[in-house]
Amino acid sequence: MTNSPTLIVMIGLPARGKTYMSKKLTRYLNWIGVPTKVFNLGVYRREAVQSYKSYDFFRHDNKEAMKIRKQCALVALEDVKAYVTEDGGQIAVFDATNTTRERRDLILNFAKENAYKVFFVESVCDDPEVIAANILVGAECS
Repeated sequence: MTNSPTLIVMIGLPARGKTYMSKKLTRYLNWIGVPTKVFNLGVYRREAVQSYKSYDFFRHDNKEAMKIRKQCALVALEDVKAYVTEDGGQIAVFDATNTTRERRDLILNFAKENAYKVFFVESVCDDPEVIAANILVGAECS
């Protein structure tokens, strides 16, 4: 079991540095020879719902949007599986907020079914200036 693939699961509120850390970690691990790839759920979501331009998509009482978000997570996890089984990946970084117990349970069950090791990494930032700067950078890159 020592060579089982690893799933690093980022956790944190928006604009807290999850994607930044995911990219830096992935770059380093690839540099030292460990095949690693980031799976950013925002990319999957944007592909799935190009027409949704409202913050209502992120409301917890929006059942349709919650179903779409869960489906995006499942598609991303299937891509993780393909990366590990077909492309020789050793580490996958699942980059999303992952703030709900339901989402983390979904990920844990997926990892257990596929015999992956799991690390949860929470990015916490409560500095309003840093958060505001992260939001601006994110808006420029979107």
